[in-house]
Amino acid sequence: MPGELLVGGPRFAAGLFNGPEFTAQLPINDQLALQRGRHGERNGMVQRNHRASFHPANQLESTGLTAGNKQINPCGVRTNLTKVAQKSCCASQSQRSGGVLPPIVPGGLEKSVTAIFKSTLGDEYPNPDDGRFLEGNHSTLLVRLQARIREKLNIAPPVSQFIKEPTVAAVCTYIRQNRGCAVSNAVENTIDWSSETKLPTNPRYIPRYSNPRVDRDDITRILVTGAELSVGLFLLAEILVSKRDVVVYVLGSLKPLSTDDLMDLLENHGLVGISSNGHLDRDDVLSRVRCVYGCLSKPRLGLSESDFRELGREVQTIYHLGGHVCLLKTYTQLKSINATPILDLIQLAGTGEHLSEIHYLSSWSVGHLQSWSLVSRNLNTWVATEGAMSHFQPPAENQHGYFKSLWVAEALLCSAASRGFPVTITRASAVTIPRHGSLTSTGDELALRMILAMVDSGKIPTVGSPKQPRFVIDLVPVDYLVRGLFTLTSERVAVEFRSVSRDKPLFYHISNPKPLELRDLSDVVTALSGDGRKIEMVSLESWMQTIATQEKKANGTTEVLWATILREYLGMGHVMFSLDSGNTHESLEDLLPGFSEQCPQVDVAMLERLLGGLRRVERV
Repeated sequence: MPGELLVGGPRFAAGLFNGPEFTAQLPINDQLALQRGRHGERNGMVQRNHRASFHPANQLESTGLTAGNKQINPCGVRTNLTKVAQKSCCASQSQRSGGVLPPIVPGGLEKSVTAIFKSTLGDEYPNPDDGRFLEGNHSTLLVRLQARIREKLNIAPPVSQFIKEPTVAAVCTYIRQNRGCAVSNAVENTIDWSSETKLPTNPRYIPRYSNPRVDRDDITRILVTGAELSVGLFLLAEILVSKRDVVVYVLGSLKPLSTDDLMDLLENHGLVGISSNGHLDRDDVLSRVRCVYGCLSKPRLGLSESDFRELGREVQTIYHLGGHVCLLKTYTQLKSINATPILDLIQLAGTGEHLSEIHYLSSWSVGHLQSWSLVSRNLNTWVATEGAMSHFQPPAENQHGYFKSLWVAEALLCSAASRGFPVTITRASAVTIPRHGSLTSTGDELALRMILAMVDSGKIPTVGSPKQPRFVIDLVPVDYLVRGLFTLTSERVAVEFRSVSRDKPLFYHISNPKPLELRDLSDVVTALSGDGRKIEMVSLESWMQTIATQEKKANGTTEVLWATILREYLGMGHVMFSLDSGNTHESLEDLLPGFSEQCPQVDVAMLERLLGGLRRVERV
């Protein structure tokens, strides 16, 4: 039978800390102690306001609070729930944030903007304010919506601002503000980079030193994240073809991958079946690939604790290629998919009875952050060597967060390496379509879009300053990149070539041995234009004015999006310059003699093929 729970005995405290008046009210005589003749014991017992049952197996089971009781004791602190309720009622009467204000009757502007949202988004997105149409890579839909608002109302927020808050209320606020109405400006959040790059001292991120590293020659189970991306698909094919005894686990970036999804993607990229000359067939994929039902965008990779531990025990090497590419989203918007998963992967690497090696594919643009006008640098020079980019911090502003999120990911992995995790970081130049095949785009288009804008405008901007490294167009085919990446990270002898401390990552820079430099750009752009126009060299400010004019005349498709990106990034001082890849090229030549000769030069022929692919995609 349940009864009221009382607490007493020799180990029970003499009273409440700093509460003598309450102590005097609490004790009840402990008759059991008196009956047992234990007169030396304190004979006070205290009501706990709980009911409980005592089972024959000496187990005490709580059956709930006593009737009418409103007190609880979290962490030993007596708390009255009635008082909590009273305080919360008072707090609810204070000024609320905009997100919890009662709805107001929409005015004419709200009705007009809502109608534009609904007509543009269609029935697939019935709630125009939930932002679901931005899930995945729907940038074109956002640009089309922005263009429709501008067409109907003669004013619209810029794409960079619209993407941060794509709601009817935000659009109406912007319109009223820029038409002279008094609307308060939102204060832009700033980012504390020291906090963002600090790897927690939690044991999950500290390797057990008894756990050995796996010899690269003994690796049979590999995890590939971002397997839905072009580089992930090419790496998967490279692993399956070159390592016939390896099983590959694949993990999606934004959503789980199924075997059918993966097979369709491989076939669309020409990596399986007849188009790949029989190097990889369906049976290879079905028998040796395991789709992990999780994704990078979810906490703990979207897995249960037991599934996470099991995955950590299975995999011996982790290739992290996944994430989300959007050059107009803020760091806050991209953190959960590009930076936070690094913590999960570090934990995963130390979960089993061995330390899994983490291979992270980053971007050469992490180094280009140094050229931004508001960057905080500890050195008076620009660093392009194969090492950590810890001598500077990006601008603290939240906007333009993609390259910043990659910089944070690198910093976290450097901290993991300092604790003993085996890590490699490979920075790749702009990744383009493979040397052979019909693929039209890999998603890495910043450099190509800049060339296309130069061709369309007939002008070449003067980018950077004489003190900065020289501007270059550096493009590497995805199959060339993957072959070099996998060779450097799977061959045991590759580690022996580099005399780097075990508490630092191995850094590699995979670039085009023959990039296109600024001094050669004029002849190339002239040839690409095809109409004999004389190409002008103009100041960056003049060129950006030309781009702004083209943006206003654009029809609301991808042109508007990329015009905005180019204006904003070049306006911040973004300069694409070559990274030093001497050690990487030396290692690759030792492992793959003649490898650098397999990379096509960045010239008119290469750019004609790439730009033609972009234009075909736009027409579709």
